[in-house]
Amino acid sequence: GPKNEDEMMPTALLLAACLTDIKYKKVLNWFVVASFCIVMASHFIFGHNQIFFEAFLGLGVAIILTLPLYLMKALGGGDLKIFAVFGLATNVDTVIFTFIAALIWGSLLGVLRAIFNKQGDVLLSNFIKIIKLQKPEPHTLNQIPFTVALLAGWFSYIVYTGYGRVL
Repeated sequence: GPKNEDEMMPTALLLAACLTDIKYKKVLNWFVVASFCIVMASHFIFGHNQIFFEAFLGLGVAIILTLPLYLMKALGGGDLKIFAVFGLATNVDTVIFTFIAALIWGSLLGVLRAIFNKQGDVLLSNFIKIIKLQKPEPHTLNQIPFTVALLAGWFSYIVYTGYGRVL
């Protein structure tokens, strides 16, 4: 079964991505490339062919899941790329669970941020307009760093599956 070592790489990856995303308001390309190289090297050093194949499936599914959100400008290219590297470090099941959990966490964090920024009224009126199929007010979006939601989604996966008892 999965061991603590299996979750160290994705945990370190997402923690570092969060810190850079919060500090620079983006996931930097050099960080994505370095992360990709480290994950690939770990597969060559510690992995075997079956895990390598699963890793590339994870990468592909991560891109398929995040591409529509990127095209709708709901998340940035760095978020897509770092989640693809996360997929490379894990597998398809982990990617799907983490993504769904990250969407839930992202929504919760966005609502909390809107309330904290005293924009709950704008959020509510836009929500009602969307339900009525009307165009919401263009407003400065309450963007949260999606890497934070990804990290929360990953921790949710670890807790839900008892993945390696790292937490």
